[in-house]
Amino acid sequence: MNKYIVALQAGGLMESPEIYYTDYQIINADTKTEAVRIYNGINKCDYFYGDVVCILEENEWKILDNKITKYNLQSFLNTLKNRNL
Repeated sequence: MNKYIVALQAGGLMESPEIYYTDYQIINADTKTEAVRIYNGINKCDYFYGDVVCILEENEWKILDNKITKYNLQSFLNTLKNRNL
């Protein structure tokens, strides 16, 4: 079982052409496809859908999408850490 960060991929529309990510969540799954399926089910996605943006490998998050910066990743992890305090 792997840990993935899955986020809602939005944008790409005429009124909002830039692709961006929001609603990041850590999902435990065996594959990227399963992680996306779980994310979409939890969040009842029906127009925009989840996309795997990071995977935890050897206790370090590896960014899988070039639209995600280290700053984005650190910001998400800090938010998650603050919620769990």
